[in-house]
Amino acid sequence: MKKTNKLLLIIIFISIALILVASTNVNAANIKTGDINQDGEVNQEDLNLVYDHVRGVTQLNEEQMKLADIVSDGKINTRDLSKLSVIIKANEFEKGDVNQDGKVNKEDLNLICNYIIGIGQLNAVQKEIADIVSDGKINTRDLSKLSVIIKANEFEKGDVNQDGKLDQEDVNLLYDYVRGVAQLNAVQKEIADIVSDGKINTRDVSKLNAIIKSK
Repeated sequence: MKKTNKLLLIIIFISIALILVASTNVNAANIKTGDINQDGEVNQEDLNLVYDHVRGVTQLNEEQMKLADIVSDGKINTRDLSKLSVIIKANEFEKGDVNQDGKVNKEDLNLICNYIIGIGQLNAVQKEIADIVSDGKINTRDLSKLSVIIKANEFEKGDVNQDGKLDQEDVNLLYDYVRGVAQLNAVQKEIADIVSDGKINTRDVSKLNAIIKSK
């Protein structure tokens, strides 16, 4: 009996340890590169931390070092500082607002198109803004995604069926998609991403339901 209890305790401890490790890995995966202080934002505070580390004034811990390696070369230096400065500046604008006029429209689409075919130039900040799919490249994938965003912007966030109204029909359609019994096209998926995390799940359903009930 004692052996059984001891074995049970060992199994419980191992299970708890595995859960803690998995939780740590998930949290680490959710932290953006550049978010050195891990407060959910990439801003001047993070830049200051990297700057002080490069100067030798302070030291970053192992996890912070991974987040500070912006250019992914295994080193923390002025290249990371420069790239982080660009990211922070680009974060002042909506993704896709390449001409930085506060709107995402066909003018931005044309700028990316011209850059891709080689008849236009973008500066470092504009390139960061133009990398819509966040893969470090600017190509037709970004053009396609931006086209979807521009079309989706014609509708209110949550108007999944695109009828000009936010109502229970949108909630039902979104819920059916999450359950796997309905399909959404690319534009509808963009509209359905209510919490703007790049995913469509029960969080979006709950958020949309709350928005409609508050009206």
